[in-house]
Amino acid sequence: MLYVFDVDGTLSLDGKKISPHIKDSILKLEQEGNSVSFASARPIRDLIPIIPEFSSDNLLIGGNGSIVKKIDNEIEVVKSIDSDSFTSIKGIISDYSFNYIVDDS
Repeated sequence: MLYVFDVDGTLSLDGKKISPHIKDSILKLEQEGNSVSFASARPIRDLIPIIPEFSSDNLLIGGNGSIVKKIDNEIEVVKSIDSDSFTSIKGIISDYSFNYIVDDS
């Protein structure tokens, strides 16, 4: 069976670590022959430090599904924001003085 776990707010309540009890339970799922994947709104590079025990051989889904690290360690950008949309979004951010972060390779 494939299990997909959300990280922030589900496995990690502080955004920094996962309790040993939860880690042990996930490892047990794998030992029983199940596949485990992790998903987060974070980019992959910010997801890996929270799940170091699982990051090398597991499917990781980051950026709310826009970035995927496959089991063969290839990173795939599923869909980028086109230039016109990005310009429009930046205008809204500026108009409302929102805090933001832009991620790129």
